Order: sequence, then C-alpha cells, then structure tokens
Amino acid sequence: MKYADLLKRAPIVMPAFSPNYIASVLGLPQVVVPIGQIPFESRISKRTEYLPTVGSIAGAPGKILRKTSSDMGMK
Repeated sequence: MKYADLLKRAPIVMPAFSPNYIASVLGLPQVVVPIGQIPFESRISKRTEYLPTVGSIAGAPGKILRKTSSDMGMK
C-alpha cells in the first residue's frame, strides 16, 4: 500500500502568528482538555477513524491553574 500517493505541492510560507501558541509564547499557564472526537473515513484503512477535539484555558501571567478533575465535575 502506498501512503505517499498525494501530489506534492509547492512549499508555502507559514504565518509567524498563530493563536495556538499564545499561551506558550507569553508564558501563561494553560490547561488543554479533550472534549470529543470528530469521525472521518480513512482512505488508507477504509474505516471510520477519529480525530481528537480539545478545549484550552489559559490563566493570568504568573498564576498557577489549580483545578482538579473533581473541581470540574469529573469522577
């Protein structure tokens, strides 16, 4: 089975800014929590597979996020 069968495209310039990196760049505390999955049909395995969906919360600079699973209503 050949996995690299997609056409190669020309290189693109990646943007220097992405909201995904704000907490890391600013040194903020951050919690990333899985909240679900998105199904898709894999063209390789021919099965339904799943991509993770996550939510993120960033805190104030210099603060520590101290939430636990019990604080969030999880068991």
